[in-house]
This record gives sequence, structure tokens and C-alpha cells, in this order.
Amino acid sequence: MKAHLIRLSLTAVICASLATFATPLAAQTTATSWQASSTLDPNIDATAKELTINIARCRALVEANRDYTFTFRKTQGTFGSRARYAIKVAVGNESCDKNSLSEEAGDTCLTEIADQSLDESTVPIDVTLAFHRLTSAKSLEDCENLTETSYVHLIAQDPGVLETDPKTYTVTFTNRFKTTRPAAPTNVTANGGESSIAVSWDGVSGIENYVVYYSANPFDNSTRPEDLVGVRSHTARKTTSTAVRDGITVDTTYYLAVAAVDDVGNESMLSPVVTTVTGAADDFWERYSAANPDVDGGFCFLATAAWGSYQEPHVQVLRRFRDTFLLTHPLGEAFVTLYYELSPPAAHFIAQHPTLRAVTRTILWPLYAFAILCLYGSTLGLFALLLTMALTLHLLHRIWRRRRQRRAAMTHPNTTPRRLAALATAALLCLPALTYAQESPIDMMLELKMGPYQPDQLGSVYDDFFGDASPLLFEIELDYQFYRGIGSLAVGGSLAYGSVSGNARTPDDEASIDETSLSWLPLRLALIYRFDYLMQHFNIPFTIFAKGGLDYAFWWVRDGAGDIAQNDAGKNGSGGTFGWHFCLGGAFLLDWLAPDMARSLDVEWGINHAYIFAEFLYTRLDDFGAATAFDLSNTGTFQIGLALEF
Repeated sequence: MKAHLIRLSLTAVICASLATFATPLAAQTTATSWQASSTLDPNIDATAKELTINIARCRALVEANRDYTFTFRKTQGTFGSRARYAIKVAVGNESCDKNSLSEEAGDTCLTEIADQSLDESTVPIDVTLAFHRLTSAKSLEDCENLTETSYVHLIAQDPGVLETDPKTYTVTFTNRFKTTRPAAPTNVTANGGESSIAVSWDGVSGIENYVVYYSANPFDNSTRPEDLVGVRSHTARKTTSTAVRDGITVDTTYYLAVAAVDDVGNESMLSPVVTTVTGAADDFWERYSAANPDVDGGFCFLATAAWGSYQEPHVQVLRRFRDTFLLTHPLGEAFVTLYYELSPPAAHFIAQHPTLRAVTRTILWPLYAFAILCLYGSTLGLFALLLTMALTLHLLHRIWRRRRQRRAAMTHPNTTPRRLAALATAALLCLPALTYAQESPIDMMLELKMGPYQPDQLGSVYDDFFGDASPLLFEIELDYQFYRGIGSLAVGGSLAYGSVSGNARTPDDEASIDETSLSWLPLRLALIYRFDYLMQHFNIPFTIFAKGGLDYAFWWVRDGAGDIAQNDAGKNGSGGTFGWHFCLGGAFLLDWLAPDMARSLDVEWGINHAYIFAEFLYTRLDDFGAATAFDLSNTGTFQIGLALEF
């Protein structure tokens, strides 16, 4: 018995000893235990442990002539008590003995740090090297056509906890110099418009993008692209043609050349320089307003329209809020961009109607108060406002959840024994599935639709610029059903968007390379009747409907520079037009094809029915026959779409 206990004790000691050594052994450092980075490029991924240096970067580094630091950081593992390290640097064909921590007779590389102790107190390991030690390039000219590589080696010996045979491994940071320029583009052509220049060229294989250089002053294509001074540039990604617009003025001679850029950022030498002369061209608004001088246009922005003056104090506060808060954040900047895109046409109409100006001021007052609080209020006050907004959103969310729960309760009533028995009987008799669920309440419909739409009352000027193009009109509509009986009655609102573009026209009535575009944004308010009685009572999966209501369409014209167009009198090519529309259509019930999916949509999302539909649309957008209207009417088109009823 005593001998047995001794054997058990020895076994326990041995197991404990093995367990003690097992974890450190498993955690011994290896080459994968390290990350490496360099101040040559602070943004490099430390796990990559390498950097590619192109011509421009090489020239900048040579010119700076600085020292740079390479850092090795341990991310995992444990050093043994006899761990040691060395740092060796090799350039080009230089070689190092990477099994030794000291400089060996065969080494042609530099041993920067030799045979030092390696423990937790010595990491991370930094080594600082002059740039000239990493490359053969000693001047700006030397940076051309380099294909060499330099290496910074961390050589480590870590025998581990048991301290048996030393295990040597190497962690290397690699600097690859790729400074061979790609071939320059050929056959460059340029064609000047009024505010843009169309440039094209023959492509070069293996190219990431191209850069167009242009100036009103001559320049030489023998100059390296990075040495050009006073020359504008425009990047064109993976294409062999582009339009240059920034800074282009009319009746000016421009000099242009193109450079190719490879995947590491090396630019080719410039292509041969070509020239073009910009000349006058009319956009659509200039020609249309000349032919229809009574048509109104122009706008001011919403706040200015509401308060009547650009210098009005309320407007100044909102402008300061824009500059101080909105434009300092990406989301705010995106909002401002969208505002400047969509609000100008609305402001034109608001400025002309005192009642709408008063309504707009009322709508803008909460934003004005918020701006005042942000600009001049205390942090506590701003926090209180944000807290109130958060509580309001939370309350709306609770209301929505309760509505969903009521729907779920109607769709999943309590299952009584009688219902269970009925379902079991149906299953045994292989009868069609029975349901005792009621549909969740129906009072809304969402429609997504599109169709061709040509403003066919704008006359021959539209045809000259845009031909017979019928661009797609995209529309979203939301309806509220206030009556359900023999069919349903609803009121609905929709927002649509359409745009068409074409070439501007020269004084000789030739097509210019400048583009001009017309865009319109119709808002509709409609009364809708849907006859779905046959579907509800006889399972016939078709419905018909009719719609009619009032419209207001914002519109704007852009010139070749992408700006809101102006005519010679300074009148802006933007505004709004009132009108009305009428619509007839038919819909097919998709639930009929997939009833199980339809039930799931109702249970999970509260969507009762899904339809595909087509409708005929007649629109009169002419300010009810006013002679000064910008007429966006269409005397007949169609739309197709998807509708969800919930």
C-alpha cells in the first residue's frame, strides 16, 4: 500500500512538472510572433512587414536625406532566459549569415546591433538607419529605374524554457524599390468646348489610372510629371477618355498631355503635348430662354427665401451653423451637398409667396433654435435637447412595437384545444392547411415604380438638345387608406426623379463636347381608388385602380461645367411648375403564387399583400396653362412597379 502511494505521488509530481513546462514551451517565440513597421511610411500594415517605394516616394526620401526608424514588436510568445538578438541590414546583392548573431567573415551586409540580450524589457526593438543605407540611390536621378530590394533583419535565438538547442529565426522588413516608369500614352486628342475639354488617348497595358495635365501656358513633355509647376491635373481611372472641367474658361488655348500611372504609383513621362481652343456653346437653358423669354427661372435658397435677405440675422446664424458644425463632419457635409442639390428650385417658389415664406420660417424655427443652442448655448442645454430628442424617438419606437405586437396577437391567436383538434383532423385527412389567423390591419401601401417620361411640350429646343430621348422616371409613393369597403379609398404622396442629358450647341449649331442636362423632381398629392372587391371575396388575383391629384415639379438645368445654367440676362435655369395628373392601372396579386411566403411576410413584417402593377400616367405640368410656365407635361406614358400593402 505504501509503495502504491509512493508511485502515485511520483506520477503526480511528474505530471505537474510536465504541465509546468508545457505552457511556456507552447508560448516560445517564433518568426510569426512579431510585427514590423517603419517611419518610411507610417501607414503601412505592420503585419505585411514590407514597403514598396515608387519614383515619387524615392525622390522625396532622397531629397529629405533623413534617418528612419524600423520597429519590431512582439505580439505573442514568451522569451527564454537565454534569448538574444541581432539586427543586420542588407542592400541589393549583399548577403548576411542569418544563423549568427555576430558579424561573420562572409557577411557583406551591415551588422547594426550584435548579440544583445532579448527579454520583455528590450521590446519593442527600434533601429534607426539613414535612408542612403537602404538604397544605392544617392541623387534624384538615381531614383529612375531602380529594381533593388533592401532588408532589415531581426535575427533571434530563443532556446525556450528548457534551454536545450538554441532555435534561431529571422523576422525581415523588406523595402522594395520599383521605380521603372510605364510607357507614355500615345495618340492624345483634345476637343475644347465652352467650359470643358474632352481628352482621349490610346491606353497602356497594366495601368491603374491616367493623369491629364493641362494649362493655358505652354509646357514641355520632357519635364517629369512630378516637376511640373503651375499646371493643373485631372485623374481618370482605368479609362482612355475623360472630360476636364476644373478652371476651364472660354476662348482660351489650352496645352494638354497625359501620363500613365502603374499599380505602385509610378507615372510615365508625359505624352506629346496637344492644344485645343475653347469656344462659346449654348446650353439648353440659354437656347430655351431665348426662344421663350417669358418663362420664369432663378431661385434663392430656402432660408434666404423665407426671411427675404441674404444678410438677415436668422440667415447669418444658419450659415454660421453650417460652416461651424455641419461642414466639419462627413455626414453634415453630405447633408449640405444634398441640400444645395435639391433646395434651390423650391426656394424660387417660396420666395414669391408670402404665405409659404411664413410657413417655411415656422418650419425652420426648430433648426434655427438648435443652431443658436449649438453656437451660443451651454453644453448642459445641448445635452438636454439631445436627451429630449432621444426620448421622443424611444416613445415612437414603443408605439411601433405595440402596434406590431397587436398584429402578431391577431395573426397568432391563442390556440384552444378545439383548434388543435381541428388542425389534427385536417392533417390526418390530408385536407388543405386550415388557418384561423386573421390578417393584420391594412391601412398603408408603398409603391416603387419607374417608366419612360419625356417632357413632350418643351418644343423644338428640347428636340435639338435631347432628341427623342425618353429617360426613366423613378418614383416612390406612400398611400394611407382611410376607407375599406367595396374597394378602398386612399390619399397618397409621391416623390419622383427624372433627368436627361445631351450636348451643348455651338454658334454654328454643331454639337459641342460640353454636356447640358435637364432634371426634374415631381411631388404628387393624389386621391386613389382601388377596386379589390373581387380579390377579397372571390380570390381573383387582380385589382384595378385610378388616381388623380395635384403636382409640383422642381426643375433645374446644368451647363457644361456642371453648374446651374444661366442665360445672358443672368436668369438661373431652375424653378418649379404646378400641375395635375391622372392615372389608370391594374395590379396582379403575388400572394396568389406563393401563399406561404405571403403569410410569412404578414407575420414577420406586417406586409399583407404584394403586387406587381402597370399604370398609364397623364401629366399636365404647365402652371394650369400659364404662358410663363416651364412646361414639363407628358400626354401619356406608362410605369411598372412593385406595391406592398400593410
